[in-house]
Amino acid sequence: MSDRGTEERLDARLNTFLEDRAEDAAARARTPEQVAAEIERWIRPGFRLGLRVSGMLRLAWLVMVGLLIMALLAWLISGGRLPSVVPTRIARIAIDLPLGGGDTEAAAIADGIKLAVDDSTGGTGRFQIEIPAASILSDLADGVLDAVTGAANVRRFVADADVVAVIGPFSSFIAQDEIPISHAAGLLQCSPANTDPGLTRLVGVGDRPTGTSAPSGVSYIRTVTTDDVAAAAAARYLHGPLGKTTALVLDDHQAFGVSMADWFSAEFTKLGGTVTSRGSLPDSDAALTTLLATARAQGPQSIYFGGSGKDGASVLKAAQRAGIGNLPFLGTDALHDGSGARAGSFLSLAGPGANRAFSFVPGLPGGPQFATFAARYRARYGADPTPFASAGYACVQVVIAALRHVDAGADAAVATLRDAVRVAGVDTATTFQTVLGPIAFDMRGDVMPSLATIYAYDPVAGDWAVAN
Repeated sequence: MSDRGTEERLDARLNTFLEDRAEDAAARARTPEQVAAEIERWIRPGFRLGLRVSGMLRLAWLVMVGLLIMALLAWLISGGRLPSVVPTRIARIAIDLPLGGGDTEAAAIADGIKLAVDDSTGGTGRFQIEIPAASILSDLADGVLDAVTGAANVRRFVADADVVAVIGPFSSFIAQDEIPISHAAGLLQCSPANTDPGLTRLVGVGDRPTGTSAPSGVSYIRTVTTDDVAAAAAARYLHGPLGKTTALVLDDHQAFGVSMADWFSAEFTKLGGTVTSRGSLPDSDAALTTLLATARAQGPQSIYFGGSGKDGASVLKAAQRAGIGNLPFLGTDALHDGSGARAGSFLSLAGPGANRAFSFVPGLPGGPQFATFAARYRARYGADPTPFASAGYACVQVVIAALRHVDAGADAAVATLRDAVRVAGVDTATTFQTVLGPIAFDMRGDVMPSLATIYAYDPVAGDWAVAN
């Protein structure tokens, strides 16, 4: 018989042994050493001294494989267990913001989100967090904010089974079209910038910030407080720490500016203050100067403006021409659009007149984690994080905390990972540790505590700083 024939016969006998004897060996639950001894006794008669070295090596390899298989089988049957190995699972975070249109605030939020994912070391427990390029979409259409585009973006996120949360949008009117879609799909949506109280509450002009509960989706949360809270904070700061009892109130004709001016006026009046004049921006600088000169005669001690930073700077310059430029000038978060060094910002346009300006930004200025976050943000992007960038970072921290909760097995009965993350993210009993400080969400998805941060102009830094 040739060496090849010997090898083939040994192969066949070994295969027959492994197939026919596995069940018998398992039933007797012998130790790996006993099984190995049997294999050796059974195969040894087939050895021939004339086998070539290569044939012996091949046979030895087959024997070793057989030994390993039988040892593993005997170990399992005798009570052994495999180590718990859970494959890594992808958990994608999607982004919907007005990107690509030159909006520096939107870009800053996206930077904060990406930094938060990197700071999480890419995953938590058995989950690998990622934000692929396909999950970063802009809600601009031809450079203009578009609710239809935003809604289409969310539908794309919903169709990706690996997406467990979406962060965005920036604009509240786009959120109105997106929230029903994410809610129907059970997809957690966290906005770092939506401030319209109407997304979660039925709020009329003059209502207190608590408002009336409205049916908001249990999938939607936001890490910023609402406009009515910020407007009320401005009224309280003016009437309290600044000690002013009269105010000239203006808006820019836009829905946001009108609402902010109305909420401020309502709260200021409730506190005992007097609105000496309530108006909107006229069409020309000359008309604006005339309006302010007329308002001066009514003796306002302060000015509140609801509108953009650019228009706010125009109002402040006109106030200087009208002789009331030295009054405290209070505005919305729209004034907080960059330092004096950034071209086109409120501070750069207003110039020295900004030294009496205050901006009221919905949300918290930062907690114990903020200093480390700000340093890392500065090192990576070469700029300080904006308030909304911090809120975007906090959204990711909420999602990560939800994933950790799921990884701990607390929601093992929940059908899908997406739904488990949603349940953990909107849990009203959970306090999330974020760069904003400890936060929670109420039954409507609004952040708690519901506060605004007051920023004053720092002439030394040429930038905004948290007011004392």
